[in-house]
Amino acid sequence: MPCLIVHALRGQARWIEAQALTDLGWCVFSYDPRGVGASEGEWDRGPVELLAQDLAAACTAMRQRPEVDPERIVVMGVGDAGWAAARSSVVADGPAGVVLASAATDTALFPDLWTERIADVISPYYYGESTAADAVVGRTLGSWRQWLFDGEVQVSLVGRRASLRALRQMADVDLAQTLTDSDIPMLILHGTNDMYVPVAEAKALAEQLAGSARSRVAIEVFEGLDHTLGADGSSPMDPQVQRALGEWLADTFP
Repeated sequence: MPCLIVHALRGQARWIEAQALTDLGWCVFSYDPRGVGASEGEWDRGPVELLAQDLAAACTAMRQRPEVDPERIVVMGVGDAGWAAARSSVVADGPAGVVLASAATDTALFPDLWTERIADVISPYYYGESTAADAVVGRTLGSWRQWLFDGEVQVSLVGRRASLRALRQMADVDLAQTLTDSDIPMLILHGTNDMYVPVAEAKALAEQLAGSARSRVAIEVFEGLDHTLGADGSSPMDPQVQRALGEWLADTFP
């Protein structure tokens, strides 16, 4: 039986999503990221390379199960976890295919720093006061760019120490180059109303990869869907997303 490993950084509603995806005829494996739920370790939004190694370890674990076809293990990264999924495609013992859901971009994070990544670092200090957090992000955006450029690992902000480790690794990852170096099949799933990763960037990445001799990339764009691709915490991704994923899996890994 083929296996789909679903990875989302915070594990939101992953069991709901996994249960829906089993209808595709694949077994589905999902796990708590480091420092979340039952998993040990320290929570951090990243670092990318460590999370990619975790995904490779998940692939190895699935290959040891007698009911799983070791040649048909595919990793699906949702949101920021797509960066880890992409990196897992070029590490030893990685997957046979990769799906990037709301994660594809043709530009590196640095110097085009995404403000929501900064907000993730700042918001815990404001306990849900999003307006105040957004104001700090706006005032300090230039400083964040300079901190990353200078190679800072930690900075002092709002009276506390904030880690730049995950942002630093994301800034160093060139998603386009990573996927160009990979020769496994990949699928890009993206909504036209994605508020975090513009759909134009996903299309540009797919076009760039299509020009590579080694690349085997497909892209599905969904009109009207945002970054969640229809998932709302209590229901899985939109049926049209599930259908596109199922068709690609069936065609690519028969």
